[in-house]
Amino acid sequence: MRTWNQILARLDEVVGQQPLPQQNELLFRGHSNVNWKLIPSLGREIGSLMTGDEFLVQENRLYHKFVTKGQHLIGSTQSKWDILFIMQHHGVPTRLLDWTDSFAIALYFALKNMEKDGEAAVWVLNPYALNRKWYGKEVISVLEDDFDYSYYEYFVHAKEESRKELPCDVCAIYGSPTHSRMRSQHSFFTLHRNILEPLEDQHPDVLDKLVIDKNCINDAYSFLQRSGINEYLLFPDLDGLARQIVQTEFAGNIFYQRNPSGLEVLVRDFKEGKEITSNIFSGLLKHGVPKGYFARGEYDESIQKNEAIVVGKNFPVKLAKKVIKESKKCAPFLRYVRYYEEGINSRSILVGGKSYLAVKSGAREVTDKEFELLTMSSTSAKEFHRLIQSFSSEQIEQGC
Repeated sequence: MRTWNQILARLDEVVGQQPLPQQNELLFRGHSNVNWKLIPSLGREIGSLMTGDEFLVQENRLYHKFVTKGQHLIGSTQSKWDILFIMQHHGVPTRLLDWTDSFAIALYFALKNMEKDGEAAVWVLNPYALNRKWYGKEVISVLEDDFDYSYYEYFVHAKEESRKELPCDVCAIYGSPTHSRMRSQHSFFTLHRNILEPLEDQHPDVLDKLVIDKNCINDAYSFLQRSGINEYLLFPDLDGLARQIVQTEFAGNIFYQRNPSGLEVLVRDFKEGKEITSNIFSGLLKHGVPKGYFARGEYDESIQKNEAIVVGKNFPVKLAKKVIKESKKCAPFLRYVRYYEEGINSRSILVGGKSYLAVKSGAREVTDKEFELLTMSSTSAKEFHRLIQSFSSEQIEQGC
């Protein structure tokens, strides 16, 4: 089991091992499966089907089909290298491997399609150390400036005798600044001469790997929220905007659809406009509780100002602390806390004013100090349960 703090500590350690000024110029790549290799998409797609020059024949075919059928969309001013970037941008298998200089962006892609009980990974690459091996200098390559020939002449030319040999087995390169998605994703790439041999086998000394398991997903998602990373930011077009709207308004958080922990938050609101509901839910989102866990907020005309109620079911202690803390912050009049179980797999927490439900359940008034102890991050799960059960009054009051 790994905690999020352990992952961040390991990241700091990896960064600290690099020479200055390269510590701030590392590249990252997210994998939703910890076992995936650092192989370009062209190698992944045809690696098991073709050998030898068959790769180049297939690459030639992909290139010419893309250019011939899409010329009116590509335009006539694009260089051969630019066409390679456009192919990669639109999902055609190429010999490029995507990287970013943002750890948060790489983490987003690592978690996006992570299996429920699987492990993801974020790879860390020192591009300067990689390029020093062939270029002799610590630089990131600009294709048009640092290579004598074009993508076409290195890999696509139909005549084998006319093809040139790329002067490196793998190199780190800048992306094209003309593509908005590449700018949004802080894109860099590695260009691979051998599309079948994983980068980690060729140059393990310039790489590190951070493994992320399901125990970290809550904190990792909170980290991404606070970093402002989302689908529309990374794909700044109408498709990206549409996916972002669907995810937030209908599907809940994409990282939690496959990893439900059973949390359900219900707010009974004494205001017809559901102002308390809105405040509490906004606060919970801000502090990393996923929107997909919110059951609903409802107006209840039968309750009074001091009787707003938050109920959660089957949730872990870490999220329970966030629910209670944010509820109290948004609705300071909440004074009663009650924990109860309905069978072995049904746990609930009630936070509210001195309502009929609070009185009937035997909850007592909780002081500000007790609220603080209850929500402190250092409070263990065992201590949390002991505290919350102590808030049950031995003497149940009658009436409202």
